[in-house]
Amino acid sequence: MSELFKELEDDLKQERLDKLWKKIGKTLIGISGGIVLITIGYQVLEHRHESIAMERTDAFLAAIESAQKGDDKAAMTSLDTLTQDEGSSYYGLAMLKKAALQKSAGDDAGAAATYQKLAEKSDAYGQLAKLYTDTGAAPVVSGDKHSPFFRQLEERRAWQLLEQNKKPEAVAILASLYHDETSPAPQRARLQEVLQHLAPETLLATGKTNE
Repeated sequence: MSELFKELEDDLKQERLDKLWKKIGKTLIGISGGIVLITIGYQVLEHRHESIAMERTDAFLAAIESAQKGDDKAAMTSLDTLTQDEGSSYYGLAMLKKAALQKSAGDDAGAAATYQKLAEKSDAYGQLAKLYTDTGAAPVVSGDKHSPFFRQLEERRAWQLLEQNKKPEAVAILASLYHDETSPAPQRARLQEVLQHLAPETLLATGKTNE
């Protein structure tokens, strides 16, 4: 009798499993297939990204090599793709190199335009490009105080203000940089000499003079 109940119990379990499989079997198969496709797709994309990154590296290295050989035309050709892709990690480097090549070729207007374009970016390369912008342009904006180029940009802005006959504003920036003890020592030494000529009273105000 116990064996009969055991058989009935097994049949019931099998019947439940059959019904359950009919309900969710296709769904499970679909999910499994989807996971496989997603995995394959991810691997394909990852491989593609690696290939693109390698192509960009090769292009930049080719530009450097061509420039070292004096073949600026070939170097510019290698840089073309990189300078057209603002999302590339090589964009900033490529733009700076392009501007340098334009400058060396005597194309000052082209170099200035390249620097101005790069200066639109908010990253460190964009801020560095501002250091190379035309002195006749509007004063650069230093931006984030935590930027590694903040003090250089502030000094650059002060010089532009001086060139535009805005001495008080320029002196205020230079004095602020000089009295900031976190400013690099070479910069402070340079600013001390500048302020000694422009506005020595800004040094005397804190008892600092050019000895």
